[in-house]
Order: sequence, then C-alpha cells, then structure tokens
Amino acid sequence: MDIISPCAPFEAPLSPKEKTQVLVLGTVHLGGSRDVVQMEIREFADRALVPLLDALARFQPDFVGIESYPPETIAWMVHTQGREDTEDSLPFAKFAHQMQDRLGLSWKEAQERALGLLKQQLEQDLKQRGEVVAHLIASYDWYSALLQWAYLPRAFRETYRDVPEEIRTALEHGLLAREEAVSIGIVLAKRLRHQRIYSIDDGIEGDLPDPSQLPVFLEEFEASDVCRAFLEQLREEVKIEEEQLAYYVKQGNLLPFYQKLNADRSLRNSMDQWLIFFRTRFASGLDRARVAMWEVRNLHMAANIRKVTALRSGGRMLVIVGAAHKPFLDTYLRSLVDIEIVHLGDLVESPRSTA
Repeated sequence: MDIISPCAPFEAPLSPKEKTQVLVLGTVHLGGSRDVVQMEIREFADRALVPLLDALARFQPDFVGIESYPPETIAWMVHTQGREDTEDSLPFAKFAHQMQDRLGLSWKEAQERALGLLKQQLEQDLKQRGEVVAHLIASYDWYSALLQWAYLPRAFRETYRDVPEEIRTALEHGLLAREEAVSIGIVLAKRLRHQRIYSIDDGIEGDLPDPSQLPVFLEEFEASDVCRAFLEQLREEVKIEEEQLAYYVKQGNLLPFYQKLNADRSLRNSMDQWLIFFRTRFASGLDRARVAMWEVRNLHMAANIRKVTALRSGGRMLVIVGAAHKPFLDTYLRSLVDIEIVHLGDLVESPRSTA
C-alpha cells in the first residue's frame, strides 16, 4: 500500500502548463502608505508602467485580483460595525449606501443584478453599462465599477444622470488615482477586455487576536532594541527603494524596478521583516501573535484567490499586492493541488514559457 508522506504536497496528475496558473505581483503602494515607515504618493508618467503592463499582458490572465476588500467582507463590516464606522474606514462605502438607497436594493440584490447584466453584451448599450456601474457601486464592488466606468465614453459619463454627480466625480477621480489597483489592475483589465476586478484582501480581524492589547504590543515594540535596529534598517531599505524607484521613473520604465522587487533577494528581505518577531521575545508573547495574525490575513487572501480561480480551471490569475504579501501567498498557493506559480521574471526572460 502506498503511503503519502504528510510532508509532501498533493500533486494533481497534470503538467505545469495544464494547471491553473497564478502570478502574484509584489508592488510598492503607489498611492503611498501609512505603514511603520511612511511613504508618499508616487508621481510618474503613465508611460513608465507600459513595459510592465506589456509583460503582464503576455501572461494573458483571465482574472485580475487586487489588494482590497471583497463585497462580502465590506457587507460584514457594515453588519458588525454599522454604516458610519465602515464609511470612515472605506470612504467609497458611502457611495454604495447612497446607491442602495437610490435603487431600493440590498447590497446582495444589487450584486445579483450587476452579475446578471454582466452576462449580457454591453459594448453597444451604454445605458445598460451605466446601470451595471450603479449596481456594482451599490454592491460594494467599487473597483469593478471603476473598470466599467472606464469603458464608457467621456461624453456619456458627463451626462449620465442615473448616478449622482458626487459619485460621478468620485469615479472620475478614481480613474486618475495613483494606486496600483488602478494604474496596473484596471488599466490591464480594460486592455484585456475584462468585465470585473476581483478584490482578495481580508484583514478585518486586525493585527492582534485581541485589539485591546495593541497598546501593550506598541509599548514593547518601542522598548525593544531589536525593533529599533529593525526600524533603522527598514528606513534605510525604504530610502534605497525610493531612490531606485525615482531612477526608473526618470528613465520612463518601471519594469526593471518591478523585476528587482519581485526577485528572490527582495522576497527574502520581505520575509525577514516578519521573522524578526521571533527574536524580540516580548514578555506578552504579542510579537508572535502579530506574526500569527499576518499569516491569518494571508491565508484568507490565498483562499480568496483560490475561490476566484475555481471559476475557470486551468485558467490564469494575476494578483497585485504589497510586496510583503508575495512570499507568503506564493508559499500557500504553491501547496495547492492544481496551482502553478508563475513569476514576473518568467514573462520577461522567457515570454513563451507560459504559452
């Protein structure tokens, strides 16, 4: 009798090319961040991303995923925290609630209507695509709404009255946002004629199992010599990263920057930022609890990615996330039976390798 080693991942009887392929693209947050080391919004010409977009287009993904909360997660936030608190943390939720009230639908009813409309041919029916936008907004699917809005001619967008002016203005600003979900995700999805963007993040459980313990964690973090040294090193790494980014922006080509960011050395650095919490030895044990909750978040993200790929077995999915997520997501997804991990370097060095 054959015995399966408990340490060996399950293998499907498929060749790598037959498997469902996932490319996790690690990125800096182009819209800035409020992490431990603050980062400002990056300014760059659209053409600087074209070589990267060309490489990603060669992958021909069937789905594009981004680091934002899916509609179901936002609906749960509203259920547990209320509309007002959710709108404070996710400003576009305010527009969702306005459209729900205007349409007289729940978020789930709006989602079902939007998905039904998306099965129809929208190219020649501008009004129907406008209806899709309204229902996607009401269903908390802001980025899919942005994608559909981008397909509409500007003249139609300016005169479309089924979406209030305040929301139309927010949609226009959204399409100009300097964030990777738009500058990479939506631009590529539109180029490939996709109809939806898939949100795969899930961090609502927080940074610690008990949020009330955050002051204790921060006090121990600030008192730790290991953490202080880590922050100094991190600031230096971010400074170098910002200088590299500025150089490639000036060159008008961000592809080499993304190649470096997604290379093994950078990914090891991203992993090291979390391994540090196994050297801090906080008396409370909250350092290891912080790592555990980071893993929980990434496990949820991996599950959301797998759920999307189930829509097309043997298909391809591009996932655009902060670079710190990539080594974790690659590790979790690689362990799945029907997933083959593809890297940006595969597309640049051997464009035909995933054909």
